Amino acid sequence: MQDPYQAVLRSIDGYCALKIETESCTLREVLKRHLAQKMQPAQDYLQQLRRQRHADERLLNDALAQPEAAWQALMDPERHLAYAIELFQNKAFIALVDGRQISDADEAFLWMPHSQIQFIRLTPLAGQ
Repeated sequence: MQDPYQAVLRSIDGYCALKIETESCTLREVLKRHLAQKMQPAQDYLQQLRRQRHADERLLNDALAQPEAAWQALMDPERHLAYAIELFQNKAFIALVDGRQISDADEAFLWMPHSQIQFIRLTPLAGQ
């Protein structure tokens, strides 16, 4: 049986399925889940690199430069969420839930069994 609150998220980079446990959600929550899902493979890979690096350091007894802070800043989902919300508020993209435009990132909307969310990137016209 299919989960009744399985929503399909249509993004710039294709389709992505998100599990939503409630009938009401906000764009902020959807963006947070989407970013976390998209970033998880990269975070797992970086964690694997860190483990390997620490093992190599112990083996060679030679501390390498510590770019870990830069990795953590780059892979911080909260930072990406804040940036996505800023882009939404600055009209860099619009979000449509089942064809209805969302005007506020914290606006609640109803999830249906086959709801779709579309993110549409807006490009300024030349000379404007």
